[in-house]
Amino acid sequence: MRMTTKWEDIWQNIKDQWGDESSESELLAIRTANRVLRDWRRKLDLESVIRIESISYVEDFKNYLSPSDIKAGAIIGFRKKDNQVIIPFQLVSPWRFSQLTSGEYICRQIDKGIEYFSILHNPDNSQKVVLHTCDAITEWTASGDASNLTLDEVDQEEGSGCLNFDVSGTTATLTAAITTAVDISDLGEKTLIRLLAKFPSISNITSITFRWGSDASNYWTQTITTQVDGRPFKAGEKNELELKRQSATQVGTPDDEAIDYLLYQINFSASVTNTDFRIDNIVAYKPEDIDLEYYSYNTVKDADDAWQDGFTVSVVGAAKEVPLIYDEWIPGFEADILYYLLNPEEDTRRKEFLEIANSVREDIKNNFPSRKMRPKRKWLLPKIPSV
Repeated sequence: MRMTTKWEDIWQNIKDQWGDESSESELLAIRTANRVLRDWRRKLDLESVIRIESISYVEDFKNYLSPSDIKAGAIIGFRKKDNQVIIPFQLVSPWRFSQLTSGEYICRQIDKGIEYFSILHNPDNSQKVVLHTCDAITEWTASGDASNLTLDEVDQEEGSGCLNFDVSGTTATLTAAITTAVDISDLGEKTLIRLLAKFPSISNITSITFRWGSDASNYWTQTITTQVDGRPFKAGEKNELELKRQSATQVGTPDDEAIDYLLYQINFSASVTNTDFRIDNIVAYKPEDIDLEYYSYNTVKDADDAWQDGFTVSVVGAAKEVPLIYDEWIPGFEADILYYLLNPEEDTRRKEFLEIANSVREDIKNNFPSRKMRPKRKWLLPKIPSV
């Protein structure tokens, strides 16, 4: 089945029935089309908007960013990638997930309006290299507006300690000159860097910059503004931070076989004075790709084949855009738009158009039933897996 019908073709059919060809009327029709698209995606799981995205899973971490365009509760499948044997994950409720310690499970979480995934997985070939345990301060230097660098052996997240420092100003920097260079060349182009951070306050924090490389002139650098799962930084709690080599900027020619330079920098929008900022356990990983199949929230493709929420509300902008519904469904889509556009007091065809639209929607429901995964809510403790 194809999705090729452009807005300009839909508009031609609508105005032939409506009889109004002004640009103001077309703008009204575009807004109405977006209303119909919202209604369709609320009532239907459209087969035509299914997408597959890869999630980079690493050992030691459970929380991951959810795609920005995923329809609410619309996971279809979650499975290992690049494996001869497809191992499906089971979707479970947050409570049940919290009770599990092994197996292949996924849980949809929401925190203050931010949706993210928690994943439990037993990877086949986990690869990681510790860049710095942060269990000693001998290789670290505080600069800029960072000071009083000490080893905290009380509030660490991993190992025997973590780095603790104070800030007075707008840019606080810690730099490590690693005595014995670390080789991360086996991790490849998809290398991920994970570290843990704690902030006494998140007031005025705008971003975190991290660099890793073979010296201060040859490194990769990336600036992040949220935790790895998309949630904002939090005060007084563990923050999971991630840097991706594929998203980082390369400066000079860093040597993967000799990583001995690290930089961690907190950037503030205004001057702050506070104590007890912490970082811990800086590790490089080779991630395992896991496929997420889901129904997308986006229902229009623009002229450059990029997916978006709806038609651009512009006569010129919408002309070449394509609704992400199969061509066979277009008559029902057009009929639904006409139902709302026609004057209910003057046009008796509204009932006919509504019947056409309803018939197409029923056909979609019958021929393309929802494939969403359904979480199994078990309120009794699950059996403890055998060792």
